[in-house]
Amino acid sequence: MTAVYITIDTEYSAGLTIRLGLHAREAVYARSIAGHTADGAVGIEHQMEVMDAHGIKGVFFVDPMPALVWGTRAIAEVVEPILARGHEVQLHLHPEWMEIAGDANPLGGRTGRNLHDFTEDEQVELLELAREYLMQAGAPAPTAFRAGNYGADDATLRALHRVGIRYDSSHVPGIAGSDCRIGLTSADREVVHREGTIEVPAG
Repeated sequence: MTAVYITIDTEYSAGLTIRLGLHAREAVYARSIAGHTADGAVGIEHQMEVMDAHGIKGVFFVDPMPALVWGTRAIAEVVEPILARGHEVQLHLHPEWMEIAGDANPLGGRTGRNLHDFTEDEQVELLELAREYLMQAGAPAPTAFRAGNYGADDATLRALHRVGIRYDSSHVPGIAGSDCRIGLTSADREVVHREGTIEVPAG
């Protein structure tokens, strides 16, 4: 039998937030987390109902960076229902929120769409902050990570090692033209493919 992970990127839409404005958090939640449509909700609650009906557990990669503008309560509203139904929460990170955050940007004026737009030290700082926000929102300490837009690079894997996150799920060779910049042939690191993830070794 083939082992399969059901994973869901779970995030407030940065683009929708820019269009609707920072005052519209509830509307952004309704569309990008609850997934409200004219035909009914297709977001996290619907997805968990389907998985629960089939005895499946999902891994929800939750982006906590909107806490920069709305606080960690906005992230807790995403995390709590997932954990309450026995599903797993892991770490996701969209750097686009730093531009939206303005003066709350943890790197000052530094912005970028993808993690690979930042140095390894900057990525460490962002990963540590995102992990702190996620845990403040009620999630256990994350052990796995997926970059927003899949926009990781080799420095991301080194940064994950430095902050103690063991698994990365940002490498997507099947998506042509993706933002992923992880080079599996790089000589300056060792990684192991295991069940669809890259394991960042402890040594």
